[in-house]
Amino acid sequence: MIMLKNICKILLVLLVAANIISPFFPGKIDIVNALLGIGIAGTAIPNMTGSYKRPTMAFLIAGSVIMLYERQPWGIWISGINSMINIIAIIMVMQLFSIPIWLGGYEESIEYLLIRRMKNERKIFLFTSVLSHLFSSFLLLGGIPVMVSLFGDALKRNVQEYERFFSTAVSRAYAVVIFWAPGAVSVLLVMEATGINWYEIFLPGIAMSIIGLVTSVAMEWSCRLSPAQLASGGMSDEDSRAGFEEGYAWRKIGDIIIVVAGMIVCILAYERIVDTTVSYRIMLAGLTVASLWLLKYHSHPKRTQVMINYWKNDVAKVIDIAGLLVAMSIFAKAIDTVGFLEYFQPLIIRLDNGYGGILLVIIPLVIVVLSVIGLHPFITVVLIGKMLSGLQPDIPALLLAMSLSLGCVTSYLLSPFAGLILTLSSFLNRSPAEISLKWNGVFGIILFMEGILVLYIFKLFVS
Repeated sequence: MIMLKNICKILLVLLVAANIISPFFPGKIDIVNALLGIGIAGTAIPNMTGSYKRPTMAFLIAGSVIMLYERQPWGIWISGINSMINIIAIIMVMQLFSIPIWLGGYEESIEYLLIRRMKNERKIFLFTSVLSHLFSSFLLLGGIPVMVSLFGDALKRNVQEYERFFSTAVSRAYAVVIFWAPGAVSVLLVMEATGINWYEIFLPGIAMSIIGLVTSVAMEWSCRLSPAQLASGGMSDEDSRAGFEEGYAWRKIGDIIIVVAGMIVCILAYERIVDTTVSYRIMLAGLTVASLWLLKYHSHPKRTQVMINYWKNDVAKVIDIAGLLVAMSIFAKAIDTVGFLEYFQPLIIRLDNGYGGILLVIIPLVIVVLSVIGLHPFITVVLIGKMLSGLQPDIPALLLAMSLSLGCVTSYLLSPFAGLILTLSSFLNRSPAEISLKWNGVFGIILFMEGILVLYIFKLFVS
């Protein structure tokens, strides 16, 4: 198992390298990517956790059986495997950000500000939500263990109902970042499904994220969190650090803001100066910003140790999602080749033509319902995207993209099978259903209704 895991990690690194050089060899890297994808899936599956292995095997077996039954040529298999291979490369690149986070000692600064300046549960919840949102924008699902490390001990000592407090703050902050984060799988799938560029979805996505964060904070402030000052005044004896300057701590927070801004600027710049695919520009922006951040710590004494930890743990985190994406790619291509989606196109056309934009409600609702019963939003977005690509619905592509994103975000909050919920469940030792339905259920429903309202407001201006 360990040998297979190491082989898989090496193949993931080679995949990134192949995607970096792909524009210089147009059309010639496809076979290499497909072979790497097969190797990644083959070495990933034995090392997968149960929550990922089951859907991966289901998609892989179902897709392969359909493709073999239809006697699809090797070219179709290559096309299917490669359809999401670029997303795996982007996720690998985004994991690089974990290295400067640990080298920079950001956890000490955040804990210091948390217990020094946040005097009550309400302020701590706001601070935790905002920081989680910023970290999740470039670390994505890898940000969950980082948040546990950064906030865990301090929150346990200073808030009541630690598990509920932490899971609601982090899960909601992470979920709403899916509206705009450039490296998020859902964002990439939505862009591919609708044909829009990232800069088109950025501002509406940011607006929806702000609405989500404000709603979350307002709900917790009004219903659960106490405005009373903490008994310790926000600081306990073991947390005080002699000589630790507050200005230094705030500069660390400034670093994180600069990184997020840098990602946005780089993507927008590359969209103007680099004539490649959207996913390639996002990967290039991630490499640029991560490399510059790493240069800041080029002489750090613990650099070698952190790099070893990165190879052992952070790269390994990509294995589950990489295998799942390869299997989903094959399944989605199989569904496409047999024409299964064509049965639903007349219904889509009828809804689009006769009911004034009801698709904006139906699309996210379908994604949420299917995710709650176990079908991952990734595959639902791919399938719906393929249906829409064969039609010309009377709805602007931006609104369709926002509708797909709303479905994904709500699914991550409400589905007990979502990777976000499963990851939090394993860290907090609470059931996925409790985190998703009990603690996030009302918020998820409210956010969904707010999203639909925003979609219809946008429709008035962009139709």
